[in-house]
Amino acid sequence: MDDDDFNSELLGGLQRQQNLQQNEATRQAIEGLREDLKRKERAEAAAPKCPYCFGAIAYGAVKCRHCASDIAWYKVEAKQYPMKTGEDPKPYIEKKLQELEQERREQKAEREVQAIEFKDVSFGYVAGKPVLSKAGFKLMQGESICIVGPNGGGKSTLIKLILGLQKPSSGEVLVFGESPRKMRHRVGYMPQYLSFDPQFPITVMDVVLMGRLQAGMLVGPFKKGDRIAAMQALEKVDLANRARSRFSELSGGQRQRALIARALVGKPDLLLLDEPTANVDQTIEEQFRNTLRSLSAEMSIVLVSHDLSFVSSWLTHVLCVNRDVHMHPTASIDGKTLQDIFGTEIAAVRHDHECPPGDHVHHNG
Repeated sequence: MDDDDFNSELLGGLQRQQNLQQNEATRQAIEGLREDLKRKERAEAAAPKCPYCFGAIAYGAVKCRHCASDIAWYKVEAKQYPMKTGEDPKPYIEKKLQELEQERREQKAEREVQAIEFKDVSFGYVAGKPVLSKAGFKLMQGESICIVGPNGGGKSTLIKLILGLQKPSSGEVLVFGESPRKMRHRVGYMPQYLSFDPQFPITVMDVVLMGRLQAGMLVGPFKKGDRIAAMQALEKVDLANRARSRFSELSGGQRQRALIARALVGKPDLLLLDEPTANVDQTIEEQFRNTLRSLSAEMSIVLVSHDLSFVSSWLTHVLCVNRDVHMHPTASIDGKTLQDIFGTEIAAVRHDHECPPGDHVHHNG
């Protein structure tokens, strides 16, 4: 390449770079204008309205800028609202109070049908090193999700926030419309690990009865109702025949089911399970999956797992966590989604066991 060609190529490259920079600047300017327009629209929607022409007006305005009508104001619950001049404010006040009460009822009903809501939640154990950043999602009652993500991505931290064991550094966590601590009696929890002395003579029934302590009993012996509830929980996980067995005599899968029974004995509306299939073989895992599938008809289930085989048909959504949080319908999860979350190519195996044998689909990232 001679000097003229080199200079021409260099100038062409510089021109292309300049064009890209101009295009990016234009795009950013357009995005800025769109955001300004959205803010203006939101402000106008929230602004008080003229009682004559219903145009947006400023708080405290005595004359409408649209129709030039005179405006009076009345006060309800420390907030001012516009009214027509010369009229009795009492009917306005009564109507506004009814509207506010109806609005509160609707908001409460909406919160109550949400099992979990995260509102721009950020959290970190060390200042300046967030584990979660502006996480936002909703889980409605009756829905079940699997939380997946790399080690250290924030999966177990989400569970601690839902349980109220940690408080967000910013944002809000709601469980059934209230703070997590207030709703603990409606939540069952199965931890990732259980340390116990295999020589200690604790029975399966004793382990399950521990779950009644979470339901409000602090001292004294267990009552007949507690033992009935424990046996019912064991029946749900098909373990009632081992109630008097030592916990140490159970297989790995049976221990997992006993721990689920402990979480169920308080009759929760939400069940949290942190890595429940760790250290169990594939046969036990399949039995475990069937147990959870049955329970999902009675309550919402949040399952933390790095095992992608739990992205199954009975789970309505998958929550991908890697500092950021993204919820996906189960059917939309593929290799590319998982590669974006885990940062590497991963084989995603869908275990939809309602499919005929041979119809399992394997997606490679």
